[in-house]
Amino acid sequence: MKKIKMAVLDSGISENLSEKCSIIGKKNFYYDYYSEKIITDDDIEDLNGHGSACVETILNVFQNIDFYIIKILGVSGIAHDMTLIAALEYAEKLDVDIITLCSSLTYTRDNNELRKICDRIFSAGKVIVSSVENRHASSEPANFASVIGVSGGDIDDNCFSYNGSDEIQLRCSYKAAITAGSFGIRTIFQGNSRAAALASAQIARLMYDSRQNGKSLEELLTENSIVLESREKVVTDNNDLISEIPFDKEREKFFVDNEIGYHRFLYLLSEFFLYNDPSALRTEDLINFRNRKLLRKLENFLRAVEGRFGIKTDNIMLEDMTWAYVFYEKHIYNTAQRL
Repeated sequence: MKKIKMAVLDSGISENLSEKCSIIGKKNFYYDYYSEKIITDDDIEDLNGHGSACVETILNVFQNIDFYIIKILGVSGIAHDMTLIAALEYAEKLDVDIITLCSSLTYTRDNNELRKICDRIFSAGKVIVSSVENRHASSEPANFASVIGVSGGDIDDNCFSYNGSDEIQLRCSYKAAITAGSFGIRTIFQGNSRAAALASAQIARLMYDSRQNGKSLEELLTENSIVLESREKVVTDNNDLISEIPFDKEREKFFVDNEIGYHRFLYLLSEFFLYNDPSALRTEDLINFRNRKLLRKLENFLRAVEGRFGIKTDNIMLEDMTWAYVFYEKHIYNTAQRL
C-alpha cells in the first residue's frame, strides 16, 4: 500500500536524520529583507534543530511516510509571514496528504491571504495540521476552520483527544522528550510543537488505516479519541511539561543491592556533575540538580552512556532523567534484559 505523503514546513532536517527517512522533495524559502523578495533554493540543512525534532517525533509513532521537507525557519526559529504563504502555495501544488506546521504566527499584517491559501488546500482534500502558539489558547493558522489546530495536554504519546466542533480540535502530549536536533546533536522537544508533530503522526496512521477500512478521517479521529477531564488548560510554565515522578525508595534499593551496573552508572553521572560522592546522586532530582548541569551536556552524557553500556538511547522522555534509578531501569537495565 502507498505511503502517506507529508510536507513538513519547519527548519529543515539534519543530514544524519535525512538518511533514516524517505525524502521525496525539498525546498528552502526565506525572505530577503534587502530586496523584499522571497528567495528559494534546495538547502534544507537544519541549523535550528526544531524541524529535525518534528520529523523524528513523527517517525517514532508512524514510519510509512514519504516526506517533503520545506524549510521556512532559520537559526532563530523565526520566519516572515510571507515566507509561510509562499511555502503553502508551493505545498498546495504537491501531491501530499498532510501539511504539517509545528509552529504558529505571532504576528501577521493581513491574515486574509493566509486564510485563502489554507481554504484552497482544505478544499483540495489535503489536511493542514498546525500547532497553537505556546502559552496561548488559540493562534493563527491553527484556529482557521480549514486547519486542524493542535494544543498540548498531559496525555500519553500514543493517545489524543479530538473534538471536531472545537476551534482547536486536537490535543496531544506536550511532555518534554529528547529527540534529534541540528547536526545530529540531541535536544529537548516539548510544548505545542511536539503535540503537533504527534498529531501529524497519528493522522498519518489513521489515514493509512482508512485506506483499508474505508472509514473517513473524521470517523477515525472520533472513534480513537480519548476523553480528557478538561480541554481548557493552557501551559504557562515549562515545568508543567515535565511529569512529577515520585521517588520509589524500594525500587532504588533493589538496584543498589543487586546491580553493579547501577553503581557504574552512578560513577558516570558523578563525572558529569563533577561530584565527589556518587552515592549522593541516588536521591537527587537530576533534572534540577545544579541548575540542570546534566542537560547542558546532554549529548556528551548520552554518548557516554551508549559507549559505556553498549546500548542505544532512543525515545527518552525528559522525566526519565528525574531520578538516576529511573533512567537506569528504563534505558540500561531493561535494554540489557532484552538483548
